[in-house]
Amino acid sequence: MIAGCGALLLVSALAQAKDSSAVTATGSYSSAAVIISDTISGHGTCVSSGYAITTNSATCAGSPVPVGPLSGTPAQSTTLNAPGSSVGTVTMSETSCGVQEVRDAAHSNTGLDHNTVTFGSSGPLGGLALGFTQSASSYVSTISSYSNPTGISVVAWFTTSGSGTIVGFTSSPDTSTATSSDRLIWIDSSGRVVWGVDTSSRTEIRSTSSYANGSWHQVVAELGSNGIALYVDGSRVAQNTEVTSVASYVGYWHLGWGNIIHNGWSDAPGNEYWGGSLADVAVIPSQLSSGQVTSLYSPSPATNAAEQSALSGLSPTAFWPLDDVGSAVYAGAIPNVSTPCGYVYTTVQTLTGATTVCVFPAGAGACPTPNGSATLATVGTLTLAGLVSGGSQTVTVTIKKGSVPNAGLGLHIGGGLTVAASSGSFTASLLHVLGWIDL
Repeated sequence: MIAGCGALLLVSALAQAKDSSAVTATGSYSSAAVIISDTISGHGTCVSSGYAITTNSATCAGSPVPVGPLSGTPAQSTTLNAPGSSVGTVTMSETSCGVQEVRDAAHSNTGLDHNTVTFGSSGPLGGLALGFTQSASSYVSTISSYSNPTGISVVAWFTTSGSGTIVGFTSSPDTSTATSSDRLIWIDSSGRVVWGVDTSSRTEIRSTSSYANGSWHQVVAELGSNGIALYVDGSRVAQNTEVTSVASYVGYWHLGWGNIIHNGWSDAPGNEYWGGSLADVAVIPSQLSSGQVTSLYSPSPATNAAEQSALSGLSPTAFWPLDDVGSAVYAGAIPNVSTPCGYVYTTVQTLTGATTVCVFPAGAGACPTPNGSATLATVGTLTLAGLVSGGSQTVTVTIKKGSVPNAGLGLHIGGGLTVAASSGSFTASLLHVLGWIDL
């Protein structure tokens, strides 16, 4: 798959067929009939053992597919070797192509990170957090829409030394086509926390103190029949009891971005994107009492696990802990994006001796420049013909970015890739857990 910033393809388990007639009393394979190895530049050689049935496979470093930000037409070559006495059929297969995800611990409103984010950053109360690079316009979009969420409390932990959007609700899943945007929490250019909602006019309440000091803080912003209220670190810092309803529209939650500047909010930050880290972001379907807010900020014991348990106990409609490690792949539907892996044009070519064959898309001679007729989404399982016992073969994968819709820009594609050689009932496999390709 692809490496770089962020999505990866997950691979299925390696096939290990067991030929009982070839197994001795000690459980070892009777001969080194099937062994396969490959060499990727910068990552050394990966070899299946070929002897013990339970270990005739290997998980390999490096990717046979180019990884990183997808620009130009990068290519990656892998040298396959067959040192065993038998080879049989050699295949290259990719499964579960998808995008890097941020999990929703409450339901299934999966978040998808765009551009450069940092997984596993240090978080509040000894937990983990997600880091955002404001200069790279990094943010998280969510896959599920909501119809006019009201009677809510939006909770988030944040740390920053600047300004930017913590959470926003907009009418589009991407950042370029949203016409409506409110239910926004941001840090203004003076470091104050702002809660903005759109009634017949845009209404903002804000703290008097600055919190852009590089420390962790918890914000809770409320909207409902009791008005709007803003809490920071367990204490209420602003309130307006007259605002009890807002503009009604269907929209999506975003973390690290909101359409503030372009929608004309009066106390806008210097940059709509977030520069800093976020953790434990949740949407609670009720207005919390002051006591509940204080308890969330000061859980007992004072641990991240206790705080997350308290949040979960409030039945959130969405809860993003942001403690992901960046290895999970989401292969489901994405709003305004058909098949993300379909935007990665792909060719696979082999060179065996002096013979060049385009394996994908199938054809004699060298492969054409990658185009929309063959993509990472349709690689499936390829047969690599020509490799013989004692011989070698060079496999070159070339990719190119297609025309990506706005909602897909910055997504990270990933998964896994297996190279296998099978003879009779025995298969030797090399599993490459790939890095990310960045759209």
